[in-house]
Amino acid sequence: AGPIAFVGLVVPFAARALAGPDIRRTLWLALPLGPILILGADVLSRLLVAPSEMPLGVITALVGAPVLIAVVRAHRLPAV
Repeated sequence: AGPIAFVGLVVPFAARALAGPDIRRTLWLALPLGPILILGADVLSRLLVAPSEMPLGVITALVGAPVLIAVVRAHRLPAV
């Protein structure tokens, strides 16, 4: 479950970007987005290297790392 943990980081930020600041809408949008992301990453990992399978964590890391970097850069404190 370690490499798939990016889902827990990416999905709330994506849901908030789509739903706005209302936490109720963000929660209800995040509920289907998590499984959709995992299912999409699983299908993509099976299709990229067709006879064999790529680990699911590789695809979720490729999706999650840029989002995490963007969130960290957007919330950076100003230099003193």
